[in-house]
Amino acid sequence: MPSSSGAVAVTSFLLRFAPVHALSADPILAAVFGGVAVGLGSGLALRYGGSSGGIDIVASILTRRREVPIGMLLFLMNMSIVLLQALRSEDWEGAMYSMLSMYVSGKVIDTIHIRQLKVTAFIISCEPDRLLAKLRRLPRGVSVVPIRGGYTGEDKVMFMTVTTRYELPALRAMIRETDPKAFVDIVETVSVMGEFRKV
Repeated sequence: MPSSSGAVAVTSFLLRFAPVHALSADPILAAVFGGVAVGLGSGLALRYGGSSGGIDIVASILTRRREVPIGMLLFLMNMSIVLLQALRSEDWEGAMYSMLSMYVSGKVIDTIHIRQLKVTAFIISCEPDRLLAKLRRLPRGVSVVPIRGGYTGEDKVMFMTVTTRYELPALRAMIRETDPKAFVDIVETVSVMGEFRKV
């Protein structure tokens, strides 16, 4: 897992060898593709637990307490800094190019960084005891819902748990390992109220 200090050190080292020349004379193209490049780097770092060592550390802390996309939060925070600088320098054209680049970067970050996106999994398993024991080890809560099969008439249990898209692959792998024949329905969750993490 990359650390903030490690990311800063690697970036500082690589910048010494990065070629400096203009790829386009069009400032809009430069702003858009520069934003894509920054968004890719920052998004990957954030997705795997790192950061660039800047304002994204503050944004990461805030998104853990509020369900807001980190990319748009970064855009708003950086935009306020650019606006303050524009008020001092009166360079509004440069500020608008900068904000365009930041907006694109924020969108790319939100495409890559998916921790804030929630999903709900409904699981009907033929191995409920084994699966429940594993689900209880996860940081998310799980509810046990008694159900009856519509065709078989058999009494069964269904597990319901809310998780993030980031954690979903691990949940799928755990279900496949425990009960490959389990029926799983995964739906998008708009919002969560109450305790999301297990107390």
